[in-house]
Amino acid sequence: MSDPNDAPLTPSGFTPNGKKSGSQDGPLAAAAFEPLTTGAPPRRKLPTVRLVAAGAALFLIVCFSFLLTARSLDVQVMAEGDATVNIQGLALPLGQRWLLRPGNYTISVAVDGYHPWQDQLTVTDADSQTLQIAPIPLPGILS
Repeated sequence: MSDPNDAPLTPSGFTPNGKKSGSQDGPLAAAAFEPLTTGAPPRRKLPTVRLVAAGAALFLIVCFSFLLTARSLDVQVMAEGDATVNIQGLALPLGQRWLLRPGNYTISVAVDGYHPWQDQLTVTDADSQTLQIAPIPLPGILS
């Protein structure tokens, strides 16, 4: 048995949606394009907010980890006058004390009327440490 639908398609024999030949509404035409919105798409600010929040959270974690692992160093300069203390590396000054993580640092001290002083410092795991520095006076009269 032969099915009439198995016949090869030809332009004159093709009828879409089962319509009979001659009952078409007219020739096919392209539809006009209409965008869903006429304005620019809205910008998404959520990823920027998430990135800023993630950066702030990372910064806070680093700060708290430094504060929890840092040790206190009391620098006492035995000289008359104001001393300028400089510690190379990550050091947080708090008055005469410094917060430092355990490790090796270079410390330098300058006081008017005294020779500059510089040395290596090792901060241990002890919670509080004291460093006493007695710079050598320059020749002459100190006032």
